[in-house]
Amino acid sequence: MNDKGLLRSPLALERFSSAHGDPLPLHCEISVVPRSLLAARDRDHFAVILVENLNKLVMNAIRYSRLLAGKPVAIHIQINLSAKEKIEDWWKNLGIDVPRVVLNSADGSIIRPPTVFIDGIRQRHEGSIVTLLLPVLSSSKWWHRFLHNHTARLIEKVFQGKTGIVTIRVPLSLTNNMTEL
Repeated sequence: MNDKGLLRSPLALERFSSAHGDPLPLHCEISVVPRSLLAARDRDHFAVILVENLNKLVMNAIRYSRLLAGKPVAIHIQINLSAKEKIEDWWKNLGIDVPRVVLNSADGSIIRPPTVFIDGIRQRHEGSIVTLLLPVLSSSKWWHRFLHNHTARLIEKVFQGKTGIVTIRVPLSLTNNMTEL
């Protein structure tokens, strides 16, 4: 062990495990898992897609939401009216079958509206699971990830550790998907 109490080598880890037992054994009794956790189909599952603009990132997240079991819904945080009307037109013209909810944000907050919306789902559907899909840009350049995915990082931190809420980044590669929708 080093001065911080961390095991440095696989040999040291093997010695520790043989002396103290494996803290995470591979063989686990299934009877210790409550039946309520195993009965996932008895729970409601909601896939919430955060929509800023209707672009390839969002379309990729909508495609991914269809792979998940559950009820997908797209949420758009309205800060100005012109963006709302433009997205409504795009949504109708493309015939997207995922319901869209517009959340008003008078003070310009991008954190409070989805938090209130998701907390409302969890209160109305006790024991439900909400998967928040965050469309993100995947790029080899670090500054692209920093500039374009800042909002996703903020929202992930808000929901981190909340029971029944899972955040998933749905990446779209900047280089490979620029010509297709």
